[in-house]
Amino acid sequence: MSNSGHWLAVTTLRSQFLLCGLLGVIWSYAALPSFWLTVPAHNVASRIIAGERFKPEILPQMLSQMEAAPRPGMVQSEYYRAQALIGVSAGEVAAQGSGSDFDREISDAESRLRAALSVTPSDAFLWLLLYSVGTARNGFDPAYVRLVEKSYIAGPHEGWIALRRNRLALAVFALLNDITQKAVVTEFSELVDSDFIDAAAANLTTIGWEHRAPLLAGLEQTDVASRESLARRLSRDGFKVPIPGVDRDDRLWRR
Repeated sequence: MSNSGHWLAVTTLRSQFLLCGLLGVIWSYAALPSFWLTVPAHNVASRIIAGERFKPEILPQMLSQMEAAPRPGMVQSEYYRAQALIGVSAGEVAAQGSGSDFDREISDAESRLRAALSVTPSDAFLWLLLYSVGTARNGFDPAYVRLVEKSYIAGPHEGWIALRRNRLALAVFALLNDITQKAVVTEFSELVDSDFIDAAAANLTTIGWEHRAPLLAGLEQTDVASRESLARRLSRDGFKVPIPGVDRDDRLWRR
């Protein structure tokens, strides 16, 4: 390679490094404010998902601070998700107060959920929350069932969502399409397999009793010890139902 060719190659390489560095600076300038805005909201949202309770004034204050803060040019999807979760919880708190407060909060919560889903349509939990908020605000509408189906499409095996979703899905089981009905049955079996026996028994003997045949048949591949635990729990509650692979021996029920 000639000296001029070598000089051109070195110059081109340096230019590329400088360009990458410049792009990195620009990205940091745009993204860092978004991180600073998102982190505290994300922490609160995680605590909400974990079931933590807040003083009634905390969540509305948090929302006000988020909405009053200057919005950076680049906003992370986690920010919209956190804002939606905080908004839903604030709406639940408002439900204990005046009707006007509840109507406003639940309407705002629905708007925030739709905004978050427009950014992250693969969030199974947000689809489920949108179903809950929509029915709470407007009453049941068969069109809302599609939101439950979208939740299963987005995340059919989300264990931490299952405890809430399975019960809601069983309430509209007959209206779900065949694929989603199978997903609900599988989710029920996964609750049993994960030893959430109390939740599974409550779902089966209340809202899911009409659909007990497919729910019980779906237990065939679950751990036999979990099936026996469910059988004992049901027996103590006065329900002796045929569970696949479990011998209905009186000694079993007395354990």
